[in-house]
Amino acid sequence: MPTTLRDSYNRPIRDLRVSLTDRCNFRCFYCLPHGEPPIAPKEQMLSYEEIEYVCEIFVSLGIQKLRLTGGEPMMRRDIETIIKKLAKLKMSDKLQFVDDGREKSPSPENDKLKHIGHSEQLQFVDDGREKSSSLENDNLKHIADVGLKDLALTTNGYFLPDRAQSLKDAGLDRVTISLDSLKRNVFKQMTGVDVLDRVLGGIQAAPREQLDVSVVNQRNRPHTVQLRLEKPARMVERAFGQAGQHRRQ
Repeated sequence: MPTTLRDSYNRPIRDLRVSLTDRCNFRCFYCLPHGEPPIAPKEQMLSYEEIEYVCEIFVSLGIQKLRLTGGEPMMRRDIETIIKKLAKLKMSDKLQFVDDGREKSPSPENDKLKHIGHSEQLQFVDDGREKSSSLENDNLKHIADVGLKDLALTTNGYFLPDRAQSLKDAGLDRVTISLDSLKRNVFKQMTGVDVLDRVLGGIQAAPREQLDVSVVNQRNRPHTVQLRLEKPARMVERAFGQAGQHRRQ
């Protein structure tokens, strides 16, 4: 039986976060309390082929949910390319393979039974099949658990107005969008950029393209409760400590 990743409490690990880049077009004070960190050289970043290879291994070990993060992951050029590659790991392909294998396997066994004439021999063969069925079921159960179920992206929303459709077409399931405030001056103060209207456009664009949306409020819930969307989105409040308590590694 293949190995399943487990934590120290023996619980199966199903979620994996993959950082595509450390670059970001926002300058949020809670991410950068000590100023600009050094940017990693391009040659130290994993290629899309390397990310695909690593994720395929993790999915074979029981990972079912992949979340692409950054920095701002959409700063990575042609992000739709890696989404297409990872979307191929989804469970439907794996289950179809299992079904096809089960359909093809009975015919050789049936042919063998046709050549056995005595009842005792038939009983022996049937017993063998019964004993092996539990192992087959265990294997099938494990295979059914292997495969990607959910492919998500965490983003600041800046690039979504222009690319929500291409992300969905590539195979993305969900987006989580950070929104600190609906007040323009507060948003600019917290993020270091004056692009609230564009972020709101991204929040509206994602559900129009059938992407599931979660809007995450980092620190400032009273300034986001008035948000109204054309289609439903999940609001998530996330609490942080004082800016000085966090250091970006």
